[in-house]
Amino acid sequence: MEEREFSELIKETLDALNELKQQLIGQKGIVTPNWVNREQVMSFLGYGNTQMAALEKRDDLIVAKVGKRKFYLKDSVESLLQNSVTRNNSRK
Repeated sequence: MEEREFSELIKETLDALNELKQQLIGQKGIVTPNWVNREQVMSFLGYGNTQMAALEKRDDLIVAKVGKRKFYLKDSVESLLQNSVTRNNSRK
């Protein structure tokens, strides 16, 4: 690969990353279409830190930790809700 081609590839990659960054900044709480941050899940569920820690400990949510920040797989939040509905309906 020639130096010019390499430079163009680097520029295209940086442009794509900047575009992605701008999209993410515009979507508060949404990291990717599949992951949401802890604050958004806490707000949605109306949970505090203790309740979130309990869900994590029971492995009810799939968690990714980056530094001190935690992100949750949206599908695991949806599964938590679905499992709760199933359990409640089966008790009746």
